[in-house]
Amino acid sequence: MATNNEQDAAKAVAAKKAAEDAAANKKQTFVATFRLLLDGSYAAPSEKVKLSREQYETLKRLGAIEGDWK
Repeated sequence: MATNNEQDAAKAVAAKKAAEDAAANKKQTFVATFRLLLDGSYAAPSEKVKLSREQYETLKRLGAIEGDWK
């Protein structure tokens, strides 16, 4: 039988994983600085685009979007 400490640790790990999954699925809005192809459609420069954290990281390094992840 699992002890309370083991159960608490398992709950903490599960909660952390759930929070990471929610953060990964969260999207924020940024402004494109170049023409972008996102999810099968194009966004023109100065157009607002909704990005996941992963998309943001990639495009920010390239200078393809304006704004910071909050």
